[in-house]
Amino acid sequence: MKHILALLLALTITSRADWPSYLHDSSRVGHTEEPLVAPLVKRWVFASPTPPKMAWAGEDGRVIEGMELLNRIRFDDVFHTVIAGERVFFGSSVDGRVYGKNLLTGKEEWAFFTDGPIRLAPQIADGKLFIGSDDGWAYCLDAASGA
Repeated sequence: MKHILALLLALTITSRADWPSYLHDSSRVGHTEEPLVAPLVKRWVFASPTPPKMAWAGEDGRVIEGMELLNRIRFDDVFHTVIAGERVFFGSSVDGRVYGKNLLTGKEEWAFFTDGPIRLAPQIADGKLFIGSDDGWAYCLDAASGA
């Protein structure tokens, strides 16, 4: 099964609020005052060739002392996105690529490769995209160009 990142956007968008961090901003409330205008329509779809690769094996059905072993932390089973202006950004735990795509069309505007999986959402501040990778590095990229 392909894992899909779909963006649903209103037909008529008068203004867009940025979503520069995981769950919107540093307060992590996952809320914006921007209203949704119905009906929502699918503008584009990103389909990963393989599902996201989790850092830990996860729920494997093992029983220890009578208790089934479950995931204690789930954070890297999807590609987390952030939005600034007319771009959407996300990293991949499959190929270590950072994507910079056009929000309205889904067209890739730039890509940057790290040497390891990217498991968490980027952060945007002052036109810069900050992202960490399992290669042990934190990256600061120009949000407009990926440089």
